[in-house]
Amino acid sequence: MSKTTRISTRCLCESAILLALATILSEIKVIHIPFGGGITVCAMVPMILLAYRWGTRWGLFSSFVFGVIQLLIGVAKHSFGFELWMVIVDVLLEYVLAYTLLGLGGLFRDRFKSPSAALTLGGLVAIFARYFIHFVAGATIWGSYAEWFFTEDAGASIGGAVLSTFHGFGLAVVYSGIVNGSLMLGEMAVSVVALLILARIPVISRKMADTPQKSPAPAL
Repeated sequence: MSKTTRISTRCLCESAILLALATILSEIKVIHIPFGGGITVCAMVPMILLAYRWGTRWGLFSSFVFGVIQLLIGVAKHSFGFELWMVIVDVLLEYVLAYTLLGLGGLFRDRFKSPSAALTLGGLVAIFARYFIHFVAGATIWGSYAEWFFTEDAGASIGGAVLSTFHGFGLAVVYSGIVNGSLMLGEMAVSVVALLILARIPVISRKMADTPQKSPAPAL
């Protein structure tokens, strides 16, 4: 077996394992947010680590696959009673694009000598990029639920103050910022701790594909 074949086989095996791990962790919520969603047990860390070890191209492709898996799980769990355009745009933004951006976790792997710095900074960028897309989707697609949210879920004191200050699209932006911002900060805190720990384990944090030619990543 040639060296390139061994590298490709190892990459595919690691990708399958980390994809499965990310999927399992995404179903475990350590903190449930009252108004929807929750903070997972480092569900994004396996994809960030995969991108760091095998490069951004492969990381983006693998994260896209992760997004498709999350979409299938979402469809199995929920029945969508929304307008068709909302469902299509939401799928493209919050599943296809948002999850694919986790592949940016490998963005700094050749820019820092320190695995801790490269892995953690890449993770922060990837998580922020993902939740920025969720923020955009929340403000543009789901913003119509903002008034209901601040009336029912946010509490009378906070909701009343927000409703008296913001209206229309501004209210939708505040709504999306609160919902997605709380999730992003929670996921960042948990993920950064995990990434800092993993970066101290050389066999886990080291780069596996030194050059793009060694990676079996498809041409994107």
